[in-house]
Amino acid sequence: MENITGRENDMDAIAELAQSAMHEFVVLAEAGGPLWMPVPGGSFDVLNKMAYAQTFGARSSANVILGFMTEATRADDMVMMDAKQIVDYIMDSECYTSFCPGLLTSANTTKIYKWPTSAGYNGAMHLVTVETVFPSPLVPSRKCTFVRCCRDMQNGTVIIVDVSLDNGDGTVKCHKMPSGVLVRSLNSDASQVTVIEHVQVNDTGLHELYRPSLSGLMFGARRWVSSIVRQSARMRDLFVVSKSASNGNGRKTLMKIADGLLAGYASGIAAVPGGGWTILRGAGTEDDIRISYRRNNDDSNTAIVSVCASFHLPVPHRVTFDLLKNNLLRPKWDVLVNGNSVREEVAVCKGVGGGIDDVVSILHLKDPPTGENRDNIMILQNSSYDVSGAFMVYCPVNIQLMNEIMSPSDTAESNKVSLYPTGFYLLPVEDTALGLGEGGATLVTVGFQIMLKLARGTGLYPRSASTAVGLMTENIATIKKTLTSSHPIFYRRQPPNNFI
Repeated sequence: MENITGRENDMDAIAELAQSAMHEFVVLAEAGGPLWMPVPGGSFDVLNKMAYAQTFGARSSANVILGFMTEATRADDMVMMDAKQIVDYIMDSECYTSFCPGLLTSANTTKIYKWPTSAGYNGAMHLVTVETVFPSPLVPSRKCTFVRCCRDMQNGTVIIVDVSLDNGDGTVKCHKMPSGVLVRSLNSDASQVTVIEHVQVNDTGLHELYRPSLSGLMFGARRWVSSIVRQSARMRDLFVVSKSASNGNGRKTLMKIADGLLAGYASGIAAVPGGGWTILRGAGTEDDIRISYRRNNDDSNTAIVSVCASFHLPVPHRVTFDLLKNNLLRPKWDVLVNGNSVREEVAVCKGVGGGIDDVVSILHLKDPPTGENRDNIMILQNSSYDVSGAFMVYCPVNIQLMNEIMSPSDTAESNKVSLYPTGFYLLPVEDTALGLGEGGATLVTVGFQIMLKLARGTGLYPRSASTAVGLMTENIATIKKTLTSSHPIFYRRQPPNNFI
């Protein structure tokens, strides 16, 4: 691929690059074997690099530069949203970030090459910079700059294609080969979406714990598709509820806060320096817990502290998620619950399938001796399961604030709510004998955020950091003991989710 770095204003070269990328993307999006190889369980496809090199020749990514690796995956699914809305979310950088909470920490349009004169984005061409994260302290973030083009095709199909201007010569750590999204309209309320994510990336800094994971699983197409499907289904559910419920605006506010919890959790775990985070100590393993912090914008004498670690759990991905979600087990490991029982009070909105695997919910604690609600403590929880990864992120919410948000007048604004997430992100460890997520083990990231006072100089008090490490060490040991012991007994005998 021709190197046009430093020639961002050479419209002829950029237009030629974009045209070539669109052609390649369409071929890859529509092709079957031998260009693509399905993974066990059929959740996404991995590019056959030899077939790709034979098809696209010198323009292909066959010749990867030293120190870089190639990841290329494809995934598709039905999305409960019309094609125009999907395109609007992806082409608008600000909306794009909210469409993929916990995946994107930033997305910025830095230059507009072409803006269509007609309605919509047909013909638009932008220069975009994004930073993607995987919620583990052991996985570096990826920052990439590329040209994003949009074009309407036949029969209600729209393609959005991304391609980097540079030629992957090692001056940047992430180079995007022709990638993007194909959106095919099915009807006024649904679309078929195909995503291809194809990059050359310098993976220096990736911990050995995550290297055995299936290539492309952490940043690949399946994760993008699952986010789009989840957010679209939840927005649809909110729209239906809002038409019949007096507290529809409150539910929308809670979903926005829940998305903020997931985004804040991922940002704190990744501790991207550009986000204001400073790593204080630790690599992020179970034996070397990582602590990072950023100054509180509302109070310069305090800091938001993120404590996190990733570890291997010899329990399948699907089972791990079900056990964490099971409210009968929660009092055994959750410090926030502190031995009380837990009950789901309200499902704010449901996503994929409308079931318990994908839901924003409000939980209430109950005192076992009396059976009475502890009215001063409620929990806002955002959880979702996909075979490529799952999460459960939550935080306590003051009952007065919750009532204010859910009141019909809905005077509360979500951007004025300061909440500190606790939670988990799960990644399946591949088991070729079974479908993805059904066998093998799980890589678990656990983390929590708290607000602490800063020392008079810079940084945290040493005692505060030591206490945080001690709490996390104890918490990880309790979680591992509870889940591994419950796996062969409790999970087989009980439904995956029980509420008292």
